[in-house]
Amino acid sequence: MRFHGVEPDFHTFPFLLQSFTSPSHLRSGQSIHAQIFCFRLDIDPFVQTSLITMYSACGDLGFAQLVFDEIVQPDLPSWNSIMNANVKMGLIKIARKMFDKMPERNVISWSCMMDGYVRCGECKEALALFREMQKLDSMDVRPNEFTMSVVLSACGRLGALEHGKWAHAYIDKCGMKVGVVLGSCLVDMYAKCGSIERARWVFNILGSDKDVMAWSAMISGLATHGHSEECLEVFSVMTSLGVRPNAVTFLEMHGDIRTCEFALKKLIELEPTNSGAYVLLSHVYANTGKWKEVRNVRDAMEAIRIRKVPGCSMVEVGGTIHEFFVGDESHPETRQIHLMLDEIMQRLKMEGYVGNTNEVLLDLDDEEGKERHFHFTVKSWPLPLPF
Repeated sequence: MRFHGVEPDFHTFPFLLQSFTSPSHLRSGQSIHAQIFCFRLDIDPFVQTSLITMYSACGDLGFAQLVFDEIVQPDLPSWNSIMNANVKMGLIKIARKMFDKMPERNVISWSCMMDGYVRCGECKEALALFREMQKLDSMDVRPNEFTMSVVLSACGRLGALEHGKWAHAYIDKCGMKVGVVLGSCLVDMYAKCGSIERARWVFNILGSDKDVMAWSAMISGLATHGHSEECLEVFSVMTSLGVRPNAVTFLEMHGDIRTCEFALKKLIELEPTNSGAYVLLSHVYANTGKWKEVRNVRDAMEAIRIRKVPGCSMVEVGGTIHEFFVGDESHPETRQIHLMLDEIMQRLKMEGYVGNTNEVLLDLDDEEGKERHFHFTVKSWPLPLPF
């Protein structure tokens, strides 16, 4: 193009910048940025937004923020781009501050912020934000397919079946087509919320539209619910139809311990103070009977004074999400909860139940380990259905 003497304009560079999508492309992106400056196109809003997106994709949030700060009057796409850059970096508090400062918002703004909360595990906040979004009477903030996929993901992570059912009904009410994206999200949500029958039903109505993500979601759900034979049958049908499995499929099918071990060791190298990676690695070793390796992981944690974050699980009862924390006794009904758990444990023991203590820390004896499995209390909050 330049050889033939054709001058680039504000349409040229944004398309060029889209090709830079990883940290290895950063220098090339910076080179194009220099050319943009030479052609005096750096003040064009379309180009500025594209630069923010490029720097974000290349992992340089500092330069992305610098470009944004130089914009005299940022438009909506620029705001969305810099907010999304912070979301991708896990800087959810900064992203929320930007969201609150935005002079205007569209469905992309709301969906991006909700997605950020889900990525950071703050699913309650994501659903609360969705409720706020619904209160707005504007065509620019009507939920779309991506919005609902985020909502379904939040419901799945919370185990909030009733909220998930409502989201499914809302999708139908809005006339959204349940294609492969929403279908896969619905299958995943229902499976995670304990309703494998509904997951099967959604999976079956997808028909020939199913891609590898839909198949993997169904296989993952069946594996989680212990339906190993059906899991293998679904995998067989999938391959017979010519659908190529991906890494998610194989991990669910084979429980690839070596891959898990490799990935977790790399994660520890990248985040040496992340207790979750150490705990998961010790669980992998415990499940395969490698007790020496479990002890080595525990010793490594103690050497750099890393403490395990208390375990937490959630369940939805009567439209309220109950959050269970290990060792926390702040709930006013803690005593009643423990009495009920003790009764359940006694009944289980009478029926011959023996707890799985593989994942209990090695400095606990067997009986203490079994009891520790059931030592928790409840924190709860209502999540009103957004009618």
